Amino acid sequence: MLRNGSENDQRVMENSIPDGSVEREACKDIHCDFEATCELGPDNFPRCTCQFDCGKAQEKPVCASDLRMYPSLCAMKMEACQRQEELRLRPLDLCQGMEVKPCKGEKPLTDPATGRELDCGSGPFRQDCPSGSYCHQTARFSRCCRKDQNFIEKKSCEDSWYGCCPDGKNPAQGPNFAGCPSQCGCNKLGSYSETCDPETQQCKCRPGVGGAKCDRCESGFWGLPKISSGYRGCIPCGCSVFGSVRDDCEQMTGRCVCRPGVQGQKCTVCTSHNKILGPNGCVSADVTTSPPTTCKELTCYFGATCIERSGLAVCECHTKCTEDNEPQVVCGSDGQTYKSPCDLKQLACRLQKDIVVQAFGACKDDMFSSTDWPIRRYTPLQFTQPDESNSPLSKSTRHLLVPEPDPRYYYERSGNSARPLAPVSIPDQKSGEVGISGGPPPKEDAGFEALPPGANIAYHTRGSVSM
Repeated sequence: MLRNGSENDQRVMENSIPDGSVEREACKDIHCDFEATCELGPDNFPRCTCQFDCGKAQEKPVCASDLRMYPSLCAMKMEACQRQEELRLRPLDLCQGMEVKPCKGEKPLTDPATGRELDCGSGPFRQDCPSGSYCHQTARFSRCCRKDQNFIEKKSCEDSWYGCCPDGKNPAQGPNFAGCPSQCGCNKLGSYSETCDPETQQCKCRPGVGGAKCDRCESGFWGLPKISSGYRGCIPCGCSVFGSVRDDCEQMTGRCVCRPGVQGQKCTVCTSHNKILGPNGCVSADVTTSPPTTCKELTCYFGATCIERSGLAVCECHTKCTEDNEPQVVCGSDGQTYKSPCDLKQLACRLQKDIVVQAFGACKDDMFSSTDWPIRRYTPLQFTQPDESNSPLSKSTRHLLVPEPDPRYYYERSGNSARPLAPVSIPDQKSGEVGISGGPPPKEDAGFEALPPGANIAYHTRGSVSM
């Protein structure tokens, strides 16, 4: 989806409908493993997908190297593609030797009155298993089995209502192996479990992962294969709100689509070295702006609405983070750790700062080692009325988005790179004296506090944010 783009940009995106030639050109240098197919996704970026039509395949069971039976060779290849693991054909007797037997081969319990084996399934002769036994249920049988005398009570698939899946380790989620891995096909990287919902067939996806089988990244995320390297889920694109055209990014590199005059992996750097990125694009660093008096002069981001109060236009946020919000610690593009994406968005809205989710989990020291350089942090300037310090308005945040360049250096650009030339003297904002900037930056947000070292999670108070 385009964000604040021009009508021309929108027409370009709407007319960019891929055809066969465009797809072939985009996929010509893409190699997909395990017989996956390269295609253009909804974002017009190439991606590898598992496209197998096994419905027309001959139903001839095969045994694979994971010692599982598959209804056809096509089904085995599809599983290998989804798991991105090699599966080879093995002799049928290897898998058939893994056949599950009632009560692990022991004799099932019987009804003393009839001599019939106790059936704990869902049929007309169903009976509850007596104390000291458990129900061993599969698609073929449901029998009450005696627990071992040295049996230690623990939950296993044998104790579940629908028994074990064909793999012998996962509990079936419904009758006839419903919700079992062989029927779900959950992506091993993108899902938490091999089982799925027995009715909807929806697998339980990791953060940023979508699809019924958890086999693709959601919009605004990238890097599904990187989960195997230790990532918790797909990686947030982290595109600059001010510098990018859209929320999503290239699926294999995470590169964002930048506005004209903006560059960098996350679209955070202006092409022209004497400009800095702000809400209205790249503007000259020496441009001064008066406080806005009407909403026509002010653009609000992150869901905020503009209101006019006492001759000034301000952005007001209505987002509230409740206990119902799923806790998920995230790292923001400002280098701070937040206890949830909602808290990050709430702070970005209140301060109208270009802060987006950069990664799941707490920020690390080397988290930003590969970001665009030089990065210029932007601080919203606030306009208050010093003669009305007791006014209720003095407790509200009234500000304009004016980008602030790194005060320690000025830059010289050569081609696509920039380097700091020398520290510059800047006036002290409190005393008016001139000195060399250095040392750690001051804390920006008095309404937020960090946890002890190791957590560094930024929390916000429920009161209004005042500067």
